[in-house]
Formats: sequence, C-alpha cells, structure tokens
Amino acid sequence: MSVDGREIIIELISPPDFFGGFAVLKEFPYPANAVAIEDSNVIKISRHNLLKVIDRFPNVMYDMTANLGDRIREFHDTLKNIALERVESRIAALLLKLADKTGEKRIRQYL
Repeated sequence: MSVDGREIIIELISPPDFFGGFAVLKEFPYPANAVAIEDSNVIKISRHNLLKVIDRFPNVMYDMTANLGDRIREFHDTLKNIALERVESRIAALLLKLADKTGEKRIRQYL
C-alpha cells in the first residue's frame, strides 16, 4: 500500500506456498501485507523456531530457496511483459497466470 492509500496486488499465494520467510530469516520487516480471499489457515513461526526446523530438516531451506527462485522468475516475466508487451497481451498473460494459480482452466477456452 502506498502512502496515499493505493493498493496493488503483488502476487497470489496458494497453499502450500509461504510468504515472509526470508524476511524472518534476514530479520527485516516484511515489506507488504497479506489478505486472505477465502477462509484460510495460516501458520506464523518465529525466527528462532524456523531456524530450528531448518537445522533439523535442511530440505526446508532448499524448498524455500526453490520457491523464491520461482517467484523471482514470475516477477521477471511480469516486468518484461509490462515493458515490452501490448496491453492486450499483458491482460491475456495475466488471466492465464491467474487461471493457473487458482486452478481454473475454463478461462483458457476463451483466449
């Protein structure tokens, strides 16, 4: 949210994705907020406990890193589309991405 109250949706996060994990690890405030669009169960974990989980299950760090890499790739694609694609192409790409993210495949028949 901007200082003048405007909001932007940065990404949609679906189960079992996470958010804020790297902010917890690096000890900085998460730079956004999250709003559930449906009934959700959310787990909050302290830095201390997250580090204990990672020590016991090192694959958790691998999964977090792989997830972050996927999200960076998505952000890169989004920025490229904003810079290079026509509005119609950007809207179509966004609709397809949202359909894939939410599991809705019916929209593909219209595009």
